[in-house]
Amino acid sequence: HVHAELLLHALDEHGDVALQSGRAEAGVGLIRQALALRPGFAEAHYNLGNALRSAGRLDEAVARHREALRLKPDFSDSLAGLGFALTLAGQVDEGLSHLRRAVESAPEHPGVRTLAGRALVAAGADLKSLNRFGGTGLIPAAHHGHVEAVRILLGTAINKDHVNNLGWTALLETVILGDGSPRYVEIARLLLAHGANAAIADRNGVTPLAHA
Repeated sequence: HVHAELLLHALDEHGDVALQSGRAEAGVGLIRQALALRPGFAEAHYNLGNALRSAGRLDEAVARHREALRLKPDFSDSLAGLGFALTLAGQVDEGLSHLRRAVESAPEHPGVRTLAGRALVAAGADLKSLNRFGGTGLIPAAHHGHVEAVRILLGTAINKDHVNNLGWTALLETVILGDGSPRYVEIARLLLAHGANAAIADRNGVTPLAHA
C-alpha cells in the first residue's frame, strides 16, 4: 500500500514537472497513469486539466477540472483552472465567474491570482496598456457593464483612479455612460469598496456623485 501510494504521487509529480518544462503531452500520459491507480485523486485531475489546457485540448481540460471540483468542492486551484480553461475556450462570463469565486476563496493564493490575471489578458484586458481613449482595461470594463471583469481587475494592481483622454475615471464612466441598472450600481459599489476616489471630477469639475 505504501509503495502504491508513493508511485501514485511520483507519477502525478513527474507529470506536473513535465508540464512545467513544456512537455504537456508527456505530462498528460504520466498523470493518466496516476489516475488509473486512483481515479478519485482530485489533485491529479487538476494537474491533468492543466496539462490538457497547455496541450490546447480545452474541452478535456474543462472536464478534468470539473471532476476535480466534484471530488473536492473547496479546491480553489481547480476552480481557478476551470475558470481559465473556460475563458480560453471562449466561455468568458462563466470562466470569469469561477475565477472570481476562486479569488474570493483564496485571496492570498498567488497561483489563483496569476490565473485570474492571465484569464483577463486572454479575454482582452491588459493591466498596463492603454486603449485608444487612453484608458486602462478597467475603464471599458466598467463602461460596458462587465461586472465579473471589473471584480477581478480590482483584485489586481491596476490603477483604479486612472484618468483617460476624456478626463474620466472608471467610476465617472460607470455613472456617466452606464444606464443605472443593477449591474452598473454593482460596479460603482465595487469601485468604491476597492478605494476608487469619488472626489475626482471630470474636466468640468463635476464629481461622480453630482453626475448621479
